[in-house]
Amino acid sequence: MPRLADFPSGGFLFLDTNCLLYHFVGTSPICTHALHRSELGEIRTITSAAVLSELQHRLTILEAAQQLQRATKNLIAYLRHHPEITRGLTA
Repeated sequence: MPRLADFPSGGFLFLDTNCLLYHFVGTSPICTHALHRSELGEIRTITSAAVLSELQHRLTILEAAQQLQRATKNLIAYLRHHPEITRGLTA
């Protein structure tokens, strides 16, 4: 299996939650490069509804943690008791 950076042109690449998350939070130039190659049509990327749902959840938690200046640990339980915070998230 080729490394992500060496993925052949024209191939199909399944994007998992981590690759998309790393792109959106800016921690993986390789994942960002893969998405850029997809935009250019060099590679074909696919994902699933489950991946997109998990990505939305994780980005929501990260945004809430940043907004509240809290660690992500136990944040879900906190948000369950304070749903108004989740409704105010926009990213």
